[in-house]
Amino acid sequence: MVVEMMPTIENINIRHIIQKAVAENAIIIDVRSREEFRSGHIPMAMNVPIAELQSRKVNFPRGRTLIFYCDSGANSLKAARIMAGYGFRTINAVGGIRQYNKELTVNRQ
Repeated sequence: MVVEMMPTIENINIRHIIQKAVAENAIIIDVRSREEFRSGHIPMAMNVPIAELQSRKVNFPRGRTLIFYCDSGANSLKAARIMAGYGFRTINAVGGIRQYNKELTVNRQ
């Protein structure tokens, strides 16, 4: 019987996302829709909807840590698992943007 190991995914509180990204030179990725992203997102974040990750329509630099967030935390965990399966070090921001209590950036693509 072959036992497949799930990649390890670190979880952090969404409120610490920017500090963690700066400390680790990580990329913050918002996996919500383009419309949701435009209405307000965490500073430094780039938008890659979960469907694009699932279809492999995006490439990230190897060796960079990827931090994912979404609205509530479920899709970011799914995204972190997908990319960890491709060999990336991934972090899931628990709580999603709903729990982020700092200022959001608007109108950045």
